[in-house]
Amino acid sequence: MEKRSLPHTTVQWTRSTSRCPELAGHGPARIAVCTRLRATIEQAVRDGALEVAGDDE
Repeated sequence: MEKRSLPHTTVQWTRSTSRCPELAGHGPARIAVCTRLRATIEQAVRDGALEVAGDDE
């Protein structure tokens, strides 16, 4: 995972995402996004557990 700015997050999946309804396209989302993962990443940034490499905001 890479976090270059507060709005930027890159995640590279190493396994199938078919078990996640959001990523597998079973939910209303039209783009590949996992709201639970995004919330976890944002909390890690707030807690200082994940560094934002080029924090420009």
